[in-house]
Amino acid sequence: MALITYTYVSSTAYQTTQFRRAFEKEYAAFDAWFHPFSDSLSSASLSGLFENKLFLEELEEKEYALFVFQDKKFVVWTDPVIKLDSDLSGKGFVQLNNGWYFYEKLENEVLQIIGLTHLMEIYPKPNRFLETQILLPGQYVPGLTISRDSCAT
Repeated sequence: MALITYTYVSSTAYQTTQFRRAFEKEYAAFDAWFHPFSDSLSSASLSGLFENKLFLEELEEKEYALFVFQDKKFVVWTDPVIKLDSDLSGKGFVQLNNGWYFYEKLENEVLQIIGLTHLMEIYPKPNRFLETQILLPGQYVPGLTISRDSCAT
């Protein structure tokens, strides 16, 4: 689990708990969406998923990102903004060029499938129109940071 911290916030415990609860709900929905890919890996065919109208609607509605690599080369990607390589493993938190994501990766000898859900948007040069923001439901005060440092939970 990543370390979630607040700076200069009087209700740190409450805010952190609120973030974790919202994340747990988001993770459950993301995991349910991502699970069918394990079947695709065993059959080595992704074509069925991209013909599934419900799958495509959820992909767009929930703003999940999907990357498929074959022999470590891009085959399919759904988000041209995210800069990603195939070196991730398992599942966890990752900071990319435009924010923090939770990711999950499935792979076999040939294919690597990485799904991402955007948790926090970060702008390289924030201003009054472009501010760091948490993309999970809830009311959050400024000051949340996510770190790759692990912590006991």
